[in-house]
Amino acid sequence: MIGQLDRLLAVQGMPRITIGVIPFTAPFETATTSFLMFDSKMVLVENITAELNITQPREVKIYHRTFDVLARQSVTGEAARLLIRQALDSRT
Repeated sequence: MIGQLDRLLAVQGMPRITIGVIPFTAPFETATTSFLMFDSKMVLVENITAELNITQPREVKIYHRTFDVLARQSVTGEAARLLIRQALDSRT
């Protein structure tokens, strides 16, 4: 995990990359699983036993709305860097 956190710090300032971190103090607003949005037409949902390719437009919209909620809760820039640094410091 330390390597992953270091990598987040390394890529954070790159063009076209925004790293958002949801603080532990943020209120719980939406349940979610791990998912990747490739575009407005497909979402990949990963769980323990399978990967699901979501392509139905109404279902894809649900993931976009969920992402919007998570994005609103996240901090970016220096605030995100600080949280990542705190996580690193707690691991070393």
